[in-house]
Amino acid sequence: MERLNRFRYLIIIVCMAVIWFSPMFVKNKTAAMVVTIIVMLIGLAVLVMSAMYRLKQQRK
Repeated sequence: MERLNRFRYLIIIVCMAVIWFSPMFVKNKTAAMVVTIIVMLIGLAVLVMSAMYRLKQQRK
């Protein structure tokens, strides 16, 4: 879990890069939208998990 916390910013940067570049590689616009939504959801899940972990660490 500590490792995930360290890689959080890297994951966010990768998600941003995928959102930025997917329309260039994917000619189908709906497919690009689906990929963007999935990547955003994954990024959101990582943010929520890291926030929950930080709250648990503060309570100790």
